[in-house]
Amino acid sequence: LFFAAVILYQRSSAFLEKGMESERKGDMVEAIENYEWAIQNYTPAINRAGEAIARLEKIATDSEVKGATDTAIEAWQGIVSGLAVIRHLSQPYPEEKAKAEREMNRLRDRVIAKRNAPTS
Repeated sequence: LFFAAVILYQRSSAFLEKGMESERKGDMVEAIENYEWAIQNYTPAINRAGEAIARLEKIATDSEVKGATDTAIEAWQGIVSGLAVIRHLSQPYPEEKAKAEREMNRLRDRVIAKRNAPTS
């Protein structure tokens, strides 16, 4: 069991590093995907999921400020999806998951309202 935890930690670290590299290059799609994988390689006690969640939150908020709503939604979705995969007897990072769901739904509602708004 210990070795499995170490392997998951190493994989999570590798995905986190790939995500940061993609982010530095400006490739948010690749960064989001790698951070989501970093979350999915969670193991209790030793993990990098919290760091990946923080990076995704930053991408989401920065993207929204820049008007890149689709990217913001994808980043929030990365948190929700990543955490959904690692639900065991309890949900790790429940507050972060709830926040990501709220923000994702808020942005989706805004996109739908804009799409359905009458044009003059």
